[in-house]
Amino acid sequence: QVAQFVAYRAAACVGADYANLALLDGARTSLRLFHDSFLDRDIADRYTDVALNATYPIAAAVREERVVLLSDIESYRVQFPDIVADTIAAGVRASASLPLYRSDGTVLGALAFAWTDPTVFNPKLEAALRADPPQALAARTAGDVPFLYWTAAAWGRAISLSKDEPEAVA
Repeated sequence: QVAQFVAYRAAACVGADYANLALLDGARTSLRLFHDSFLDRDIADRYTDVALNATYPIAAAVREERVVLLSDIESYRVQFPDIVADTIAAGVRASASLPLYRSDGTVLGALAFAWTDPTVFNPKLEAALRADPPQALAARTAGDVPFLYWTAAAWGRAISLSKDEPEAVA
């Protein structure tokens, strides 16, 4: 429930058209994806249980513990050619997949955002995310406050709905 809630609400926090949340399974071999209502049901169903070694941006974000930024369809063609057809069919033209970590530093999963138009990522934010994700906030300006606030609000609400689920709030 919490993961689905985050998937439904996260896109608005950063001005994206779509978001999904991927959680790593206990065996650390696959991801369970939670999608918002943007995706066609058939496409969402194909990308619900995903092998960690899949050649998908969100799987790469978790597996390699790195930020994956794809600003246009050409970026998909170069880095993730196996999903270009579904990406186009879904109406996605750009995406950002960010690894998520537990408080102990182990990877928990990833949060991904998608846009229906090609997107130019802020070079300072992109550099900060690629170099040191926890320090990315240090590069933010006053103009970023609304996005940061709503992102924190979404996570806060998710945590408040899962107080009896330690794994969800770790």
